[in-house]
Amino acid sequence: MVACMKEQMTEKKKLEDVTEVQMKYQKEIEAIVRGMSSPKVMHDRLLDYHENDIAAALEDMNPTERQRLYRILNAEEISEVLSYIDEEEIPSYLEEMDMKKKAAVVSEMDADEIADLLRQMDKNLVDAAQDLGCTWMQAFWKVIIPEIKPGIVSGALTAFTMSIDDFIISYFTAGTSSSTLAMTIYGMTKKRVSPEINAVSTLLFVTVIILLAIINLRENHAEHHRNVHHESATFAPAPKKYPGLGKKIAAGAMACVLLAVLIVTGAAARSERVVNVCSWGEYIDESLITEFEEKTGIRVNYQTAESNEALYSLIKMGGADFDVIVPSDYMIARLIQEDMLAELDYAAIPNFQLMDPQFTHLSFDPENKYTVPYTWGSVGIIYNTTMVDEPITSWGAMFDEKYAGQVLMINNSRDALMAALCYLGYDINTTDEAQLTEAFQLVKNAKDKGVYQAFVMDEVFGKMEGGNAAITMYYAGDYLTMLENNEDLAFVIPEEGSNWFVDAMCVLKSSQHKDEAYEWINFIASTDSNLANMDYIWYASPNAEALAEYPAYYEEQYGEPLDEEIYNIMAIPDEERERCEIYVNLPQETLKFYDKLWTQLGV
Repeated sequence: MVACMKEQMTEKKKLEDVTEVQMKYQKEIEAIVRGMSSPKVMHDRLLDYHENDIAAALEDMNPTERQRLYRILNAEEISEVLSYIDEEEIPSYLEEMDMKKKAAVVSEMDADEIADLLRQMDKNLVDAAQDLGCTWMQAFWKVIIPEIKPGIVSGALTAFTMSIDDFIISYFTAGTSSSTLAMTIYGMTKKRVSPEINAVSTLLFVTVIILLAIINLRENHAEHHRNVHHESATFAPAPKKYPGLGKKIAAGAMACVLLAVLIVTGAAARSERVVNVCSWGEYIDESLITEFEEKTGIRVNYQTAESNEALYSLIKMGGADFDVIVPSDYMIARLIQEDMLAELDYAAIPNFQLMDPQFTHLSFDPENKYTVPYTWGSVGIIYNTTMVDEPITSWGAMFDEKYAGQVLMINNSRDALMAALCYLGYDINTTDEAQLTEAFQLVKNAKDKGVYQAFVMDEVFGKMEGGNAAITMYYAGDYLTMLENNEDLAFVIPEEGSNWFVDAMCVLKSSQHKDEAYEWINFIASTDSNLANMDYIWYASPNAEALAEYPAYYEEQYGEPLDEEIYNIMAIPDEERERCEIYVNLPQETLKFYDKLWTQLGV
């Protein structure tokens, strides 16, 4: 019994101590708000206290002191303080704030809190208005709307902000056939500041400036009336009629200056000659870009994509203002089928005549209306000779458990399943879903058993050059680039066969700079450009002169003959190419089946 009483007394003493501390904090907070320190100093001091203590002090302050507190704290901080106040009392505090602050505070509240506030509106106000002669519609506009205006304003501002800001979710969920404003702006800015984005930016600027002007004018008007009332009540010296107006004018002037700069730069952008190019990473001698710009005065905006599928997505989701793209054979056929490529004016591309006929009029562009070949090559296996027991000759190495954790699989559904199809003895262009499922299962089983260290594209360079993986499948030209940094690497076209490919320059139908696009394509198709490109990227040239002259060019550049083995990997001999197939564009149903399988793989 005695112990119980002692425990109760102890608890009572603790409660009294807590109450005493709370009262002490409350008095300190009130003293800060009533003090003569600067708003910044007061704000920093108030942050030392818990929001619950500030809420308790708020109840003991008079309206003038509370309005001062509202000006010191930002909207988020006020919202946190109000969360510790009874829901029934919150509307009375909100009414003490100006419209701008009220909307900002409400926007920081949870949706449930906002709904509770709306439910607290006195329904008798509507009845009273109707008793005084208002129709229901008049009561709606003159009573209900003013009461819920903070919620409407905050909701509208939140929705507008999220519609502009919510890019990431839209980008990954919209698919290839739709685009939001945020995605469109993103697609524009990745390549250049276009006239369209200048127009959008201007609209956004003007909208924001108008909204800010309206809010500031309303605030100044309300504050002026409050000051006049205060002056008449206290006989204090009259404050400035419009406090802070100079700063606001300066801010408005700055905004106008920025807008003017935007318009001027937009006009400059419209007058400048540009060509927008999208190709693959490490796929051009960048000195050619500089040389072209110096010769023609045309600025080159050069962007890369990591795969044909990535390029397709870029085009469909805002990248359509590319002028020149460099897709591979099967993707070219798809783009032609979807009417996305422009027929070329070959009279404006005289260097097209230098292309070897064996790389023109191919299955993806049989009448040769849309393409100028850029490079050609093959896909094979790259392996580190010091990390395997014996030379690799088969695609089976890509699925072998004994190399678990040492294999890099290409992050490209068409190429990855091609390796499996070849290994199983199937056509790489098969549309048989049973065969595709079997190939997919081969890749999936290897993944589940830990054979693959990672699925990669451009990351393959660092991993293979650094000896971080033993085996990968990749492109012959890129192997030669890796070989420069790791002499232990070897390349093989597997005995089951493989894919040989042609990448070609195309002009999008939506291109706004077709003349500049033709000049770029003609420049890149020249013998000199092809020789420089072959030497830099190690991919074979479709330019017959360049392909034949490259061994002599190499010897002249480096003072030693070109290794025949290297040349045969770069430009595979006819007998090797006969064991390989070129990709064709697959039916839409098969492409969807590829996407379904790749999604199931969970890469």
